[in-house]
Amino acid sequence: MRARSVIGALGLAPCLVVLACLAPVCALGAERSIGVVLLHGKLGATADDVEGLAAALTDAGLTVSTPDMAWSALRRFDVTIDLALDEIAREIAAMRTAGVSRVVLAGYSMGANIALAFAARRSGIDGLIVLGPGFMPERAGFRSGVAEAVAEARRNERAGQGRVIGRYLDYGYDGYTYPIDASAASYLSYYAPDGMAVMPANAALMRTALPVLWVVGERDVVAERDRSYAYDLLPPHPRSSFLIIDAGHLDTPRQAAPALIKWLREAP
Repeated sequence: MRARSVIGALGLAPCLVVLACLAPVCALGAERSIGVVLLHGKLGATADDVEGLAAALTDAGLTVSTPDMAWSALRRFDVTIDLALDEIAREIAAMRTAGVSRVVLAGYSMGANIALAFAARRSGIDGLIVLGPGFMPERAGFRSGVAEAVAEARRNERAGQGRVIGRYLDYGYDGYTYPIDASAASYLSYYAPDGMAVMPANAALMRTALPVLWVVGERDVVAERDRSYAYDLLPPHPRSSFLIIDAGHLDTPRQAAPALIKWLREAP
């Protein structure tokens, strides 16, 4: 399945094309009134990360958007998180325009971080799904691995070079660092230990109680399985759930599909 953005389907006649692509809600039954904006992981793509989950949700009768985001392998952090949140907001608005009445934002791996950042800072979603969240720039190992790169990016930003592309470091899920080219401003928004990708800070920042499904694989060596890390900091909601499933990091989206479909149908 090719990554698909609702906005990408708009062309030159937004309302007509979106309605044609997503189909009238009434004609497809109640479940077509549920939409999911699904965000891929770090330096990944929909085809690699969430294609199986997107297909399962679509087969279940849900409307699904899988935009290519700033942290994909193709775009490589070409905009800051704040601008990425604007892109997500446009995806959500396009679903609303198409007649989708309930929109849930879901993210896998780094996509989960950004989905949570959106929920903490923006509005317009009816629920949040966090899948295999494993990007933790505030943790000691991560911080030490990219400390010099973060310091350099801060110096460049203070010198008025925030938009200039430089070579920094990515902290891989294997514990090694890898070179990555990005602007200082963009790099800091994702990789700084006090940046917008930090999950506990974003969870604590949320003021609106949303139904949240937080899913972690039992064999996931990347994601944090302790619910006190960030989940317990969220505003409580009767439909929120913390779920550990039989999965590793890479297969969490596919293995989580049945639980997601059930939760999406039941959540208000």
